[in-house]
Amino acid sequence: MTLPEFSVRQTVFVNVLFFVCMIGGWNALKLTEVEYYHDVVLNQVVVTTTWTGASADEVERLVTAKLEDELITIGDIEEMRSASQSNISMISLDVDENLEAVDYESAVNDIRGAIEQAEALPLDAEEPSLREIISEEVSDVVFIVVSDTGGVGDLALRDVAQEVESRVREIPGVSKVDIRGFQEREVRVFVDRARANLHGLTIEDIAERVRRQNQNLPAGTLQDEFGEATVRATGDYRSVDEILDTVVVEETDGTLVRVRDVARVERGLEKATFVTRYLGRPAVVLSVAKKDETDVRHLIARVDGFLEEFAPLVPEGIQVNTTIDSSDFVTPRIAVLLENLATGMFLVAGLLWFTIGFRNAMLTIIAIPFSFLTAMIFFPILDISVNSNTLVGMLLVSGMLVDDAIIVLENIYRKIEEGMELKQAVLVGSNEVLWPVATAVTTTIAAFAPLLLVGGTAGKFISVMPKCVVVCLIASLFECLLILPAHYLDFGSRQSARAKAAAARDRVRSGIFGAVAGFFERLRIGMEKGFDTLRAGYLVLLAPVIRHRASFVALFLSSLLLTCAAGTRLQFDLFPGEFATFNISLESPPDFSLEQTSAVTQEIEALLLEMPAEDVLDFNTIVGLAVDLNYDRIIAPNLAMTTVAIPQTERNQLRPQDVLDRVREVIRNFAAEHPDDVVNLRVESERYGPPVGRPVEVRIQSEDFAVNKKIAEKIKVYLATIPGVDGIDDNLKEGPREIRLEIDDERAAQFGLTFEDLARALRGANDGVVSSSFRSPTAVEDDDIRVLLEPSQRDRLLDLLEIEVRGSQGQLVRLADVARLEVTRGYLAYRRVDGKRAVTVFADVDDELATSISVNRDLEAQFADIRERYPAVDLIYGGEYQESNESMRETLAAFPVALLAIYMLLATLFRSYTQPLIVLTSVPLGFAGIIFGVLTLGYSVSFNLLYAAVGLSGVVVNDSLVLVDFINRARREGVPLLEAVAQAGAQRLRPVILTTMTTVVALLPMAFGLQGSSKSFGPFAAAIAFGLLFAMIGTLFVIPLSYATFASVEERAKGIFNRARGAADRASPEPAGPGVGS
Repeated sequence: MTLPEFSVRQTVFVNVLFFVCMIGGWNALKLTEVEYYHDVVLNQVVVTTTWTGASADEVERLVTAKLEDELITIGDIEEMRSASQSNISMISLDVDENLEAVDYESAVNDIRGAIEQAEALPLDAEEPSLREIISEEVSDVVFIVVSDTGGVGDLALRDVAQEVESRVREIPGVSKVDIRGFQEREVRVFVDRARANLHGLTIEDIAERVRRQNQNLPAGTLQDEFGEATVRATGDYRSVDEILDTVVVEETDGTLVRVRDVARVERGLEKATFVTRYLGRPAVVLSVAKKDETDVRHLIARVDGFLEEFAPLVPEGIQVNTTIDSSDFVTPRIAVLLENLATGMFLVAGLLWFTIGFRNAMLTIIAIPFSFLTAMIFFPILDISVNSNTLVGMLLVSGMLVDDAIIVLENIYRKIEEGMELKQAVLVGSNEVLWPVATAVTTTIAAFAPLLLVGGTAGKFISVMPKCVVVCLIASLFECLLILPAHYLDFGSRQSARAKAAAARDRVRSGIFGAVAGFFERLRIGMEKGFDTLRAGYLVLLAPVIRHRASFVALFLSSLLLTCAAGTRLQFDLFPGEFATFNISLESPPDFSLEQTSAVTQEIEALLLEMPAEDVLDFNTIVGLAVDLNYDRIIAPNLAMTTVAIPQTERNQLRPQDVLDRVREVIRNFAAEHPDDVVNLRVESERYGPPVGRPVEVRIQSEDFAVNKKIAEKIKVYLATIPGVDGIDDNLKEGPREIRLEIDDERAAQFGLTFEDLARALRGANDGVVSSSFRSPTAVEDDDIRVLLEPSQRDRLLDLLEIEVRGSQGQLVRLADVARLEVTRGYLAYRRVDGKRAVTVFADVDDELATSISVNRDLEAQFADIRERYPAVDLIYGGEYQESNESMRETLAAFPVALLAIYMLLATLFRSYTQPLIVLTSVPLGFAGIIFGVLTLGYSVSFNLLYAAVGLSGVVVNDSLVLVDFINRARREGVPLLEAVAQAGAQRLRPVILTTMTTVVALLPMAFGLQGSSKSFGPFAAAIAFGLLFAMIGTLFVIPLSYATFASVEERAKGIFNRARGAADRASPEPAGPGVGS
């Protein structure tokens, strides 16, 4: 029993099943995560080691290199990158992305083991920490800003920010909250050098005395007549006055010297590492990241709800609000895709109404929501969310979903017009096209399925599109073979076109409503007549094509060669990013303090505040931190970054690149006017999409940083000559001055001093010694007590030499007597890749003027001889360019797999070696249409388009294989070859046009941005529409031409073979009969 037969016999069950799938899909949709892009799991591990007080080169030699020596032996690590800067070593490990979960965990354990086996690290360095990076940790979905609007001060901001942070962590769906600009409270004891020296005290003496006094120790238990009691010695501080009253030494005359006699005590915040501002105001910024499978819109709604509830508790002069809300980017673009999808469905419904009637149109169009909702049931199982890629997949497939229904329904309707009874027409019409329809859907699935084999970050990122397409197609096949026959039996049209024309005339006489219905019916009947006229014209055009086969085959092949030649002019931009924010990254002179860099950024902020509201929505600044091209944080007082949000709307959206260009012009002028304050100032977009790196990333690798830097400068100069390239920079920055302590070993030994004694004294005086902690009765947390010199007594190099340390005999010794201070300068950070020192040049590209591929190819040509000039240097072109090449190679490798799968399916259907080749001749025509569309509209080839082009190879064969099947049937009925070709072409004209136009019409809203434009998906939709139109022409003309040509060649070959065999038979002697005597 076939599916259509079961459907006709069990209509009640089928209708119940239909509603179960629709309701189940709707409930699944409400539970499915909505995001703009699918989360990509990044198999990345970061090893961080803190060594306070160490310079960048010391960190590289004594920490990073030792760890790398062990880590590089692990086989599952694809790339190892490290950044060594003052105080911190950071090693990023990219683990093989193809590992299964168990193998990945094993690799992480190997990394832990390698860290433990590393040679002895410096004693005062902290233990290395290991952190695994996954997608939801990479992307912050919203920023919460606590800003000072009334001059309330840093302490008040800190307290509110801490309360907000603790409450936001409790919101469901929040994975983590990071705070920028948050400083811990501390109590600082500023020691006066002269007064301390008067009493023979050092910084360490005072810190140690404070530590010993600030104790709360258990002293056992006491048994007395009242029972047992706990005994404690409590000397811990309860107020600042108690610290000031602490006795630090007793003079020989019995005078007690207290802290207040040699120092002053001040409560405040620790020394700032960062300065953060929002719209130019002091602020604390909290970045909120979501957990996996959390809908970004729902999470942000919860955050907004919390802020509304928290607003009455915010003190006057403080404002708490969100900024850089990713839903501002996600929601309009999801809305654009949904509205384009809905508009496409509406246009498809209208097209079907005017061509096959209202009832038939409704029966056909129901395949779209049914297939989508049925597919939704399986989304959680396949780890698919509702995102831009799945919506584009649905948009691409929405026209295809009705194709199968059109083929089945049109065949049923044709049987009814031939006079067949309804039930029999449904059975015969459905069964007649059952295998061609099933094969057509399977070929499309076979085209998209190999795309799941594409690896890399981009492959993972876009894999949801073929998954979505495959599931929707399976659901559509289920609908057209099981659901549609039952629905047609219950609700389908029962009249022939002639009977409908008579009914339309009757409705005209029945009043105004009848007149309206009659109008649309007459319009549809008119289109029927139009198809008849079109069919006649088609046969007229087809006749010479079939008669003059050799000429038209030559014309077809020539056209393909011209198309291939035109294809060499294609521009590739595989990841055309859309963005809603951009960063202004400042590098001031290396010796600038945090305050000096902050002053420069305030001038930049003033320029942003003067820009029109349609260009700049809001912005926040962090001074003391920058994010490099590998998204690693670099901490330095001369760096700053301002993140600017662009206003977002659903329609008529301002082109973000135009805003970026205007800001770049303003920033370029500012840098030219402030040469003493700016070393580098660049503006770069934060693109949404797969984390593939910057458009230009050229890594120079050798052990000589000076050579690396020299080549990097040459590359930067050349990049500046290429139009459309901006934000040019490298990651080897000059560091601040380093003042190094050089000990005189002989002199120090005379006083019993070691290098550690001197270094500890220098650090204590300059950075301070945390002696203990302090908590007031009303506080909820401890504040560190830091003892250090007065700032005015350590602001010069000579002041540091006057610091005193206690010798082994108790005497005070000046640093100047046993050591000297040497001023040097190194690099801000030393970077290595796979154990080799490296410098990377990076840049952004304006997609309207150039592409990542074109710029990198120019660089490859310009620096092709680099190994001849510098034999020890390697140039590696990475980032988006490297990912583009790998993704393109793997995607194109999927194409022959798809073709082979399609060929095998067609060979199974037709039981022929040659007829699958006839069907596949429509594939190059589809590609020709894409090439024509891309070149005509001036687009670049994107990764989405490349994916869809491979999938298109399965789509375009659908009509072709049904046409070939109809030709075969006609020939089996005894119809001559050329007549069978023409007859089948005429019969399939309407469904071929309808199935093509439904998909094209579905793509039109996206292609022309009828409901809002998309830089990523608009060109993709337009190019696919061109491909389908060209393939339609191929189906109607090239398939009949190919069939007739192959059939003629086969017949001639058979004739030659038969004549040759006959001649051979005649030439052979007759076999001798049995002998008489035998």
